[in-house]
Amino acid sequence: MNSYSQITWRYLKQNKKRTILTTIGIIIAISLFSGIFTFIFSMRQGVIENRRKETGDWEFQFCNVQIDKVNKITKNLEIKDYYIVTNSYNLDVKDNNKDKIKLYKGDYNYLNKRITQENIEGNYPKNSLEICLSKNAKIILNKNIGDTITLGENGIYQRYKIVGFNNKFIAGQSILGQTYLGSEDIKNGELYNVYVNLKAKSHKRDIISKIGNRLNIKGDWEINIEDNQ
Repeated sequence: MNSYSQITWRYLKQNKKRTILTTIGIIIAISLFSGIFTFIFSMRQGVIENRRKETGDWEFQFCNVQIDKVNKITKNLEIKDYYIVTNSYNLDVKDNNKDKIKLYKGDYNYLNKRITQENIEGNYPKNSLEICLSKNAKIILNKNIGDTITLGENGIYQRYKIVGFNNKFIAGQSILGQTYLGSEDIKNGELYNVYVNLKAKSHKRDIISKIGNRLNIKGDWEINIEDNQ
């Protein structure tokens, strides 16, 4: 072993210029690969963050879930946090025969995580008597913040106070609305969508599949999630 070491050192001393250039080349190559890896990782993280700003802070979703399974999902120890939102209600505007509003009801986390404040003119709904509408309601319905609007179906109506307009909530001529979903409003017989983040840093899809299989439901994942499997 000593003889090999002596030969190596002798070669390096005899070819100092080549040794220096080789060393510099190795350093540059390592730096280049490190830089590329850091750039790709940073770019991916940036895409994830931008996606979450647009669609909300969530990794996985369970759609059309009954209340008993909603409770099991939210109480699962693998879940870091969650929010709940209903499917849309297609409601009539009272004294208006042509326009309808697709209304979503979301819990506190939905209204504060799914909707970013920068997209809101005004405020989020703080209770089930307040509503945030898509910005096209300003023109179509001639409504402003502070006005009221009465919505319902089959002759049963509810009056809401308009507290904000969502500038990202756009659907052409369709008018969309969001209101608060309190725990007392979650009822048997209705279906809910549950958006979750996991505590785990890796193998996230395996974990969400396990949760879904136990409840006989399918979990869909946000396409830009960093899975680290």
